[in-house]
Amino acid sequence: MRLHEYILSNIYFIKALDKKFAPIEDVYRNLIYNYYVLEDTNKMLEYLNKLISTRQNPDPKDLSLAIYYYLINQKEIEALKWIKK
Repeated sequence: MRLHEYILSNIYFIKALDKKFAPIEDVYRNLIYNYYVLEDTNKMLEYLNKLISTRQNPDPKDLSLAIYYYLINQKEIEALKWIKK
């Protein structure tokens, strides 16, 4: 039952993105967390990438998190992209 709440929550967050909800970074962070709980690594990384791409100077914590998850998921090329940033 608890996983159902995360899935439903994701539906609302994705609708918030469609409606240009601000601050968009908060929506992305919630989606990232939900996909982490749901163990959907590909979706988690997708939204982590979108979070970092939304700003000219991304938050260093977001960058560190992205680098960490790309490395532990054997996606070194993507990790290097964000390390250079």
